Amino acid sequence: MTPAEIRDATIHQLRDTFLAMTSPEFLLDLDTATAAQRKDAARKLIMVQHARLSLDNEELVDMRDNLKANEADLETGRDQVGEALQDLKDVAAVLTAVGDLLDIVSKVVPLLL
Repeated sequence: MTPAEIRDATIHQLRDTFLAMTSPEFLLDLDTATAAQRKDAARKLIMVQHARLSLDNEELVDMRDNLKANEADLETGRDQVGEALQDLKDVAAVLTAVGDLLDIVSKVVPLLL
């Protein structure tokens, strides 16, 4: 993939993640989660939005090398989040996959982790 394709695929997955984490289904499942999981979900939701905006606003030339260096990890992370979002009832799995993807994205653009 080209750096632009890597960035666009990651932005797309982050947008889908944000939409899933704000969906009525996920929010209902979050009601039965632990207080720690609810706090973690709120924090990660903000981080997902921050990561999406950071990738969208950063100049491609400034992150090209980091995108290529982390291409395989980003693809794996996107795939794992996509799979986790298929079962929103498993709040822990969603939060773990989202956290893993955010860790990878933070290697490409600075995030407030």
